[in-house]
Amino acid sequence: MALLDAEMVGFWAKLPLMRALLLAHPEVEFLWWMDSDTMFTDMAFELPWERYGPHNLIMHGWDEMVYDDKNWIGLNTGSFLLRNCQWSLDMLDTWAPMGPKGPVRIEAGKVLTKSLKDRPVFEADDQSAMVYILATQREKWGDKVYLENGYYLHSYWGILVDRYEETLENYKPGLGDHRWPLVTHFVGCKPCGKFGDYPVERCLKNMDRAFNFGDNQILQIIQGCEDFHMIIRNLVTTEVWIVYACPTEMQYSRSNLFGMQYSRKRYFVLEDAALRCFKSAPSSKGERIAIAYLLTALREIWIRGDEDVDYGYDLLKRYRY
Repeated sequence: MALLDAEMVGFWAKLPLMRALLLAHPEVEFLWWMDSDTMFTDMAFELPWERYGPHNLIMHGWDEMVYDDKNWIGLNTGSFLLRNCQWSLDMLDTWAPMGPKGPVRIEAGKVLTKSLKDRPVFEADDQSAMVYILATQREKWGDKVYLENGYYLHSYWGILVDRYEETLENYKPGLGDHRWPLVTHFVGCKPCGKFGDYPVERCLKNMDRAFNFGDNQILQIIQGCEDFHMIIRNLVTTEVWIVYACPTEMQYSRSNLFGMQYSRKRYFVLEDAALRCFKSAPSSKGERIAIAYLLTALREIWIRGDEDVDYGYDLLKRYRY
């Protein structure tokens, strides 16, 4: 396969890259391939590694669809795990011959369309080729391949992204399945290409939603105290809100978030690049309760190694922007 690198473009570019990575990093047990149109959207899910002990290739799919029906969408190769071993190198060599751009790929596509259920007529792709290999050579490869459908190692964005608000309302991360997908895959979106299955604007909008959906979980991880959490309320934007235990307010007692010694409520709003404090809830619709300023200041403290900031006033005075 090393001789075919220059011809393995499009669907097939992943094969020579993975081969090179396997050889360059013998210390790595598994490589996880993610297509450029996939995103992690469950940051708390833990892979069930105990299932995969004897297996070298883990893909999202169904045994009956691949081995019995020979359906070309019986598995997905947009997100998969590959063990670093000789078996995997041999599999890549078996997988690659249909990939070279030009007549070889076109003719192979005809074979795949004839052999696999419901496959349209187009040139050979890596997913169809994998289904064909497993369906026709199950005895050689099947026992080392795990087709996973207990969680979403791959999921179709079209039936998930519009339901993210429902997901946030009803579930918590860590499920990895249809309730809170581990991976969201934008199949058919080609915003940088000429031939996509969906309008570019729709794809980009929903990619932003997926990114913000995942980013929300990171904001939960870096929250500053138990009295509040940060959230992107509108997944179409990147506006970060801080939500307190008592909505829009915070009760100060002893040393609070800013180091000030209060026993009364205060409201903080990031307005015109300044952090403003109010005794009552601000009424202007355009004002946003935010912690962005504080996070920026704390980042500067960490970067500079500053250990002399003792009180909130010092922080605001020294790191105003």
